[in-house]
Amino acid sequence: MTTISKNFYKISPSDSDDWFIIELVGKKLKIDVEKRVLTTRYDCIPHPVQIKDTGECVSCSNFCCYMGCYISPLEIKFIENNLPQLKPYLTKDSRNVLKKFHDEFYLPEDHDPEENLYKTRCSPEEPTRFYYDEDVDEEEIEEDEKEIIEISEDLEDDKNSDDLEANISEVPDSVCIFLMDDGLCALHKYCDDKGLYWPIDKFNICTTFPIDIRVTRNGTAADAPYPMEKRVEDECSTLKMMDEYEDFLYAKMNCVNLSPKIKAKKNVPYIIDSMKYAIVSRFGEKMWSALHDYAKELQKSS
Repeated sequence: MTTISKNFYKISPSDSDDWFIIELVGKKLKIDVEKRVLTTRYDCIPHPVQIKDTGECVSCSNFCCYMGCYISPLEIKFIENNLPQLKPYLTKDSRNVLKKFHDEFYLPEDHDPEENLYKTRCSPEEPTRFYYDEDVDEEEIEEDEKEIIEISEDLEDDKNSDDLEANISEVPDSVCIFLMDDGLCALHKYCDDKGLYWPIDKFNICTTFPIDIRVTRNGTAADAPYPMEKRVEDECSTLKMMDEYEDFLYAKMNCVNLSPKIKAKKNVPYIIDSMKYAIVSRFGEKMWSALHDYAKELQKSS
C-alpha cells in the first residue's frame, strides 16, 4: 500500500495490510483503522422477532442485550448521579432488582481488570447461559453448552438464508436491567428526554457496537471532540470491528449474521453510514467525511 494524499486527508500504510492510517491535513488527528469497518454492512433497527415454536413476538434487542453490558467507572458514576430520575423508565422487573440489591445496578464481582469494566445486572435475574457462579454444577454447564452448540449448528445450515431470524425457537430468560418493555434502551430515551447528547452519555459499548472505537489522550487526537476523561492511553486512536462480534449474540440475527451478498441485496447500509453518529461524536464531522470518501475506494474492491 502506498501513501495516498487527498485535499484534506492522507492515507498511509499501517502494520498490517488489513489496516491503514488516516490523518487529516493541517489537523492533529490521526487514526489506525481496520479496513473491515469501511466495508462491512450493518444497521441496528429494533424490530419484533416471531419465535418459530410459539408464534410469540419479542424485540430483537432481547437477543442482543440478554447479558447486559460492560461499563466503566465513569459511566457508573453517571448512572449513580441520575438513577432517581432514570428509575421510572425501567421495567417493573428491573426496579425489583434494584430494590433487592439496594440500587446496585452492576456486578462488582464481574470485573474485567484489563479494560476496567463492570457488567450491568440483568432482570428478572442473572442469566445462567454463558454466566455461572460457583453453585452451578458442571453437568448443568455441559448440558447448557451442548444445547448452544446444537442451536448454532442448526442455524449454520441456513447461513445462506435471507432470514436467519425465522429459525429462532427460544428466547433468553433475562435482559439488561436498562432494557425497556418495548425493547428500547432506557438510558437512550432518558438522554433524549433530558436533552443530553446520547452518543456520548449512553454506554460506550452500546453506542459503538459492533465497532470498537478508542480515542487516545496523546497529541495525535488533539482535535478530536471526544471528552478527554473518556479517552485511553493507547499510542494511537483506533477504529476497528469488535473481535468475534458475530458470536456475541444469543442467536444468529439478520443484522449481524446475514452474508454480505444478502445484505447488499437487502440494501443494508455500510457501517460508515449507519453509524455516522458514533464516528462523528468521537472524531468529528471532517474525519467522518474523510473516512467516508476513502471507503468508496475500498467498497469497490470488497
